[in-house]
Amino acid sequence: DIVLGDVIEQVTGHSGLYGQVPLVALVGGMTGAIIGAVGIMRERDAGLLSRFWVVPVHRAAGLLARLTADFVRIVVITLVVMCVG
Repeated sequence: DIVLGDVIEQVTGHSGLYGQVPLVALVGGMTGAIIGAVGIMRERDAGLLSRFWVVPVHRAAGLLARLTADFVRIVVITLVVMCVG
């Protein structure tokens, strides 16, 4: 309501806050995904992923662990934003 005042409520009939909470959750999820992708690219450029190939674990284990951790973090943050908002 600070940026557009009552314009959103006049046009749609609903408070602008109803659209801001999902938007904040979406932006938070996108930011988390971008940070995770940048981290994976840095690990690849540093050679960490190629070093995993000589370790006696499945090749996808490190990548899947990173993706799972990022997914859980994004879900938790989204749930917190939805509960608070």
